[in-house]
Amino acid sequence: PSPILPFIPRFYGTREIPLEDVQEIVKRHSAPFRFSRQVDKVPQGSQFIVMEDLTRGCKRPCVVDLKLGTRQHGDDVPPAKVISMTKKCQDSTSASLGVRLSGMIVWSAQEQKHVFVDKYVGRHSQGIESLRDGLQIFLHDGTKLRVNLIHRYLDKLRSLEHVLQTSFPYRMYSASLLLIYDGDDDDHDEVGEKGRLAKVEARVIDFAHIYALEPGREKD
Repeated sequence: PSPILPFIPRFYGTREIPLEDVQEIVKRHSAPFRFSRQVDKVPQGSQFIVMEDLTRGCKRPCVVDLKLGTRQHGDDVPPAKVISMTKKCQDSTSASLGVRLSGMIVWSAQEQKHVFVDKYVGRHSQGIESLRDGLQIFLHDGTKLRVNLIHRYLDKLRSLEHVLQTSFPYRMYSASLLLIYDGDDDDHDEVGEKGRLAKVEARVIDFAHIYALEPGREKD
C-alpha cells in the first residue's frame, strides 16, 4: 500500500442518496460550521462521494483547516481565477509561509460550546505571528493551552513530510491539512477513556488539483 494512505481519508466509493436524506444531513451538520448548501438544486438520483468521517469517535471535535502551498491555482484554471487566487495568497500567509488558516472549530471548556473561526480571518492575516496566534486558539480550550498535543502533532507532521518528500511523486495545489482532536478531555491528559491515547489526527484533503511530477521538476 502507498505510504500516503495513513494521511488521507478513506474513500468508500460513490452512492446514490435520496434528496430528503441529503437535506437532513446538511441540516444536522451545517449549523456549527455556518455553511449552507443549495440542496434543492441537487438532481434526484445524484451520485455522492462517500469518504471517511475523520471526526468519528470525537465527542467534541476540534478541527483546523490549513490551506497548503504558496500557490493555490492548478494548471487548468482560467486566467481570471489565477489572478483572484494569486491575490488571496499575496494577502495572506500563503505567499510568505506556504500555509494559511482556512477556518476552524474549537470546543471551549470555559463556555461549554464550540467556537468558530471562518476562512476569511486567515485570508487577511499576514506574518508568522498571526499564524501562530491562530494555532494557539486551536489548541486552547478557553482555560488551558493543550501543550500535551503538540509533540504528537509534530510526530505526525514529520512522518507526513517524509512521505511527501520520498514517496509522493505529485504536485498538489489548493490542498488542505486538517488537524483534529477531541475537545472532550476534561483532565487535559493525553490518555482518554480505557487508557487509550486521545484522538489526534493530521490528514491531507482536497485533491482537485493534483499533477504527476514531471521529470526534472522539483517539489515545493
